[in-house]
Amino acid sequence: MDSLGRSAATRESTRHNGHFSPDQVLSTTSRVWTLGFFLLLAVLLSRGVLENAVGKNAAYAVQLGVIVAFTFLLLVAGGPRPRTGRTWILPVAYVFVLVALISAWASLSIQGIDYFWQYLLVTFFYVATLVVYSLIDFDVMRRIAVGPVLALLGLALVGVAFAQQYGGFTSLPGGDLGTFGSLLRPASLTGSFLHYPIAASLIVFLLLGIGEQRRKRIYWLVAAIVALGVVTSLSRSGMVILLVGLFCGVALIPTLSRRFRAVCALFLGGSVLLFFLPAGPLLDRFTSIFDAGGSGNTIRIEVWTSVIDLWAASPILVGSHTGQFTNVTSNTSGFGGQVAESGVLQMLVSFGVIGLVAYYALMVGTLSALRRQPPWFIAGAIGGIAQSAVYQSIEVLPFMVLFALFPMIASANTPVTPGSHRSLKIHPRKNLG
Repeated sequence: MDSLGRSAATRESTRHNGHFSPDQVLSTTSRVWTLGFFLLLAVLLSRGVLENAVGKNAAYAVQLGVIVAFTFLLLVAGGPRPRTGRTWILPVAYVFVLVALISAWASLSIQGIDYFWQYLLVTFFYVATLVVYSLIDFDVMRRIAVGPVLALLGLALVGVAFAQQYGGFTSLPGGDLGTFGSLLRPASLTGSFLHYPIAASLIVFLLLGIGEQRRKRIYWLVAAIVALGVVTSLSRSGMVILLVGLFCGVALIPTLSRRFRAVCALFLGGSVLLFFLPAGPLLDRFTSIFDAGGSGNTIRIEVWTSVIDLWAASPILVGSHTGQFTNVTSNTSGFGGQVAESGVLQMLVSFGVIGLVAYYALMVGTLSALRRQPPWFIAGAIGGIAQSAVYQSIEVLPFMVLFALFPMIASANTPVTPGSHRSLKIHPRKNLG
């Protein structure tokens, strides 16, 4: 009877505060939603697996379909609640859409670019995803075991990457042997050696944030393992996210004693990393981040200069090269194929100053939805935004969708607090329980 009483009390507590703890036994509803969330992230992070089965473009289509279907289910049955204080996000999104259409017209009429539609639609998809998940909280997320799902998938990503680097596993596409000869840069499950480390870096900060919410060090341990995978992948983009994110995370810790402990833990982890890993390639790769003459940086700077010159010769407010500087166009139509090597410059040359400001304002909207959450969530999002200045990650599907999901994942371990949401008339109940 005592156990039954505790179970009833647990259910009653959950019903009143809208908060699900992974320590509780999962109900059927929770199992279904947790499975759906797992499938969403698994598909999002496994383009390489899908590519082997159905081809690259079809794999992208499957990913987009799963993301749209899951978002639709959340909006219909996930207990949506508009977040307060974000009335500016929709007008900014409308401004971006309008400017993007003007930019597409300018690209066609001035540059003769008629292959911009795919890039335009993909960009609108990202805008819609950013808007939905920064404007709306979902009660049902408090019934989903997000921590175990992220930990499992993070370990899977790193495990496959290690198998590719050190075990000779070659069944999945997207790895790179051209940069370092015999030292492989792994793609893991993602289908691209560029996509894997930046997606994994975001998972690191999601796990750190969940670990702080749940007060469970196992999530911090898994985050450290995933971070190790990012570093050994030799990706400077991934390293930038980790560096900026860890710096911001420590700076945002509210108390001096906790900040000191975090610095000590990072120092100890870095020392262990340097001791056990081959310092040569890793150290060279890391230091090249700060060297304009480092590997690939000379070409990157030349590309940046060329893109800025093109933008300066176009309508600077709206741009006129929509679809020209993106892999989306070449992947879907065979046209274009140039890259700006920077998300900021890609937006600038494609949609001008107005489009650039509006798009990044929407990314900042994701940050604003995290202001009541542990600092690691905000720090990871800041790291992602900073990294997009030196790599065109704003068009990378797993990166952008994971980034947009930060507010939803962060809210999964926090109760609904009075005044933090407005009620929806179409969903008058307080929770889904």
